Amino acid sequence: MRGALSELSGRAKRQVADDLAADPYLPYLLLLAAVMTSFWFWHRVPNFATRDERWRVLDPLVAVGTFAQDPSIESIRQGTRFWRPFGATFYLYGIVLLPVFAVAFATGELAPLAQIPAHYETDLWTLWNGTPGWIWTWSILLARIANAALAVGCVYVTYRIGTEMRDRATGRLAALLLTFTWGLLVLAHEVGEDVPALFSFLLVVYFGLLYVETGEAAMFLAASAAGGAAIAFKLTTGVAAVV
Repeated sequence: MRGALSELSGRAKRQVADDLAADPYLPYLLLLAAVMTSFWFWHRVPNFATRDERWRVLDPLVAVGTFAQDPSIESIRQGTRFWRPFGATFYLYGIVLLPVFAVAFATGELAPLAQIPAHYETDLWTLWNGTPGWIWTWSILLARIANAALAVGCVYVTYRIGTEMRDRATGRLAALLLTFTWGLLVLAHEVGEDVPALFSFLLVVYFGLLYVETGEAAMFLAASAAGGAAIAFKLTTGVAAVV
C-alpha cells in the first residue's frame, strides 16, 4: 500500500513538472487561480465568514479542548463523537491546525482550548471572548489557505482533464473557465467541505479517464480511493460511484 502511494505521488509530481515545462501558459493560469481564490482571504478575521465555516474550524478545536480537559483515550472518543458525520473535514482541518495546537501547547495556553467544549453549542459569546484572538485568527487563516490551495488544485486537475480528453488548449480553456466560476471563488474563500469534495471528485474523473485509456488497475484503484474521499467530504458526491 505504501509503495503504491509512493509511486502515485511520484507520478503526480512528474506530471506537474512535465506540464509546467511543456505549457508556458500553465504557470500564469495557476498563478491567476491562486490570486482569484485567495484574494482578500483574511476577510472578517478573526470573525467567521459563515455558520459552516465556524463549525468546520470548531470541529478539531472541540476535540483538542476535550483532550486538554482530561488527557485520556475516553476524552478523545468523546471529543470526536459529535463530529463523526463530518469525518473527512474533521481530519483535514485537524491536520491543518496542528501548528496552532503545537503553539498553544508550547506556550502553555491549553486552558482556553479546554473551555471550548463547554460553550461551543450554548454560549458562543463566552466561547468567543474566552478564547485568545490569535487562536481564532490563525485557525481561520490556515484553514482558508488550505481551502484556497485545494481550489487551485481543482483548476489544475480540470486542466489535466481537458488536456487528456483533447489537447492543452482545451485544458487551458477549461481551467480558465473554472478560475472565473463565481461559485468556486465564493467557496474557496470560506472554510468548508465543498472545495475538498470537488477536488476529490475531479480526481475521480481524471483517474477514470486514464484507466479507460491505459487499462492500468492502479488508475482504477486511485479513482476509487478519490471517490471514497469525495463521498466522505460530502454525500452529494456519491455520483462518483457511478463515474
